[in-house]
Amino acid sequence: MNELYNQSSFCNTIIMLLEAGRKVIVTEGDVDFDILYPHIHDDVKLVRGAGGREHVLKAAENIRGQGYIDALFLVDRDFDGVLKFSREFGESVLPSRCHDFIMDLLEGYPKLLGTILDQMLARKRRSPESKIRADLTARMLVEDAIGYAFKMSAVRIHSLNNKLEWKFPRRILTTFDGAVGTIYQIVERVLQKNHCDSSSVRIDSIVEDVENVWRSLNGEKVSLVGDHDFFDALAVVCRCEGICVSADDLSDQVAGAVRCDVMLNVFWFSEIEKWCHSRDCKGLDCRENLRA
Repeated sequence: MNELYNQSSFCNTIIMLLEAGRKVIVTEGDVDFDILYPHIHDDVKLVRGAGGREHVLKAAENIRGQGYIDALFLVDRDFDGVLKFSREFGESVLPSRCHDFIMDLLEGYPKLLGTILDQMLARKRRSPESKIRADLTARMLVEDAIGYAFKMSAVRIHSLNNKLEWKFPRRILTTFDGAVGTIYQIVERVLQKNHCDSSSVRIDSIVEDVENVWRSLNGEKVSLVGDHDFFDALAVVCRCEGICVSADDLSDQVAGAVRCDVMLNVFWFSEIEKWCHSRDCKGLDCRENLRA
């Protein structure tokens, strides 16, 4: 009942803005909102999503169904497109190109994270006790992290395809004592977290299925890694190389470094801009800011 009330309240808030003549852009989550907010012109109202992805998608369907066309809903694509039972997104929904909003940023502007990691490497190398490899680069750290995080993606996709409804507590990848876990270890840990049967026979069967997913989608791994898993994996990879940093620190540094030059390189920037211009509003002010 409380969920229904919150859904109705969320929709009503957006509808009131639309009835007042406002153009509305809704983000799925807090981080998306915080990143986009400094770049939004005041002729558009940015609204923070409530209740997660499904809640926002239901609101988009509800509001569009009532005939309102001046609300745009930004949501993470997640694994839709590779699942057995993928959804189709409505006209008022703009899904991310990669798994989520943050990974779109990192794909569109690799220098964003590269610069942060280069600074970490340089600072660590200045320490007399540093044991950082001379050939280690930011790109190597990112590639290793993507590869590690994709193991987690394969487990998630297996769970969704088989409607297992496993819960995935955050930071699973950092629970292997500072080492990179195998698919077998990850499956075992997920089963433990979900209080499921973890007999070797069952684990072997699940691991085989997960490895099949991993092999079949390996060419798409960059677009199928989620931001939480990626930063979790990157923290592990960094620690294995002697760089102590947390997943939250890495995520916060990336979010805090998003400037207009970064935004212009992300595909959804131009999509939002087109949507706004078709409604005779500026919507985003990055181009003006860079010209100033």
